[in-house]
Amino acid sequence: MCLIPSLNIRKKDALPGILIGVIAYNVTLLLWPLGVLISAFIGTVVIVITSNLIAKITKTPKIVYQVQGTIMLVPGSKAFIGFSDLLVNKTDGYADILELTSYIFMGIIGGLIFSGSFKDA
Repeated sequence: MCLIPSLNIRKKDALPGILIGVIAYNVTLLLWPLGVLISAFIGTVVIVITSNLIAKITKTPKIVYQVQGTIMLVPGSKAFIGFSDLLVNKTDGYADILELTSYIFMGIIGGLIFSGSFKDA
């Protein structure tokens, strides 16, 4: 909800965008036992499918909803913690966080590339 003013999203597009973000986040959490890469990948595919559907209903460009949903899956705080500790050379304990962050990013990018092959019928 805090990104709505930052992204300059219209009021009528705010609620569907929030809904897509919540759905994608919950799908990712439910599929987490399958692995972080697969859960991020499927969560991104869900974002693209639902944003295409809602964009057709509301006659709004689908990218408005895709950006809001994808931002929900980006692990910003984990990446920041891992990279800052890597630069400071505190410990080696955050190598797992960097690996996890990399897998999440790969899942998101893979999901976007895979979903780009869907036909907008």
